[in-house]
Amino acid sequence: MRDGFWIEPGVPLPDLRQGTTRPLLVGVVAISAGRAFLQRRLGDHPAFPGALDVITGFPHPGESMVGAIARLVAEETGWQIRRVVSCAGFTTWRTPAGELVETEYAVEVAGSLRQPKSDWPVRDYFTWAGCDELDVFAGLGDRGAYLRSVADRALRDVANAPDRPIPFPGDPLHNSYR
Repeated sequence: MRDGFWIEPGVPLPDLRQGTTRPLLVGVVAISAGRAFLQRRLGDHPAFPGALDVITGFPHPGESMVGAIARLVAEETGWQIRRVVSCAGFTTWRTPAGELVETEYAVEVAGSLRQPKSDWPVRDYFTWAGCDELDVFAGLGDRGAYLRSVADRALRDVANAPDRPIPFPGDPLHNSYR
């Protein structure tokens, strides 16, 4: 256990303290009870406006990857992390501003899961989807295909991960991670 939650062995967590050579977008596939949290970004959101997405954002200067993951989950949903299970995806996007590197992590969450709360408006819609409901990404082009693949892998990684004790009291859905 580290930083108040489990990090499964083998999860790559690059050191960001010296910065990155290209802009880095960190994505979090928040999972609870075998379902992934998905949200539709507001139309004026700086990253993928109006699109169905997972929790995403940019690390702050000097912030660790673990710190960025925990902060993004807290800022966009008000939830806590139970454990970081895997790196569920990695890609590079070409944007008008240049290349953007994106890395997604499968993360189990706890908290008031029926009503996510953010520090500022980031979404106009949210839902929870299981492996058989990821067709919601159909028709969203390359990013939709990527997110479908990432969410599917994240859900499978969490389902296949070993049980761990709950590291802190809160609003647990279960008595173990499964």
